[in-house]
Amino acid sequence: MSTQGTNVPSNGTHEWGHRGKENSPFGTEGSFEVHLGGTGERIAEIYWDCPNIRPWDCPKIGDSNKLEKRYVKPGYVVSVEDFSIASGALGKGKITIQDDELFSI
Repeated sequence: MSTQGTNVPSNGTHEWGHRGKENSPFGTEGSFEVHLGGTGERIAEIYWDCPNIRPWDCPKIGDSNKLEKRYVKPGYVVSVEDFSIASGALGKGKITIQDDELFSI
């Protein structure tokens, strides 16, 4: 499922998923960017890698899941919740992007 060109309104949600890893029968990997509507300004970039380690393989260092905030525009906060980072499928989780000025005292 591609999220490219999807508009999500303020306080809105968008569900997406991904399967397969290019040139490999195992796992999934990718990234997406979030842009501010109107200006097209980049707000965040999220990267994931779920290598789908086969049980008969000896796990290697670095073969666990990854979900990373590769870029967050200053003035914004990105939080990631409820994904399975340790192992297995990443599962269903929530990524929240907020304007930091809304929460300043």
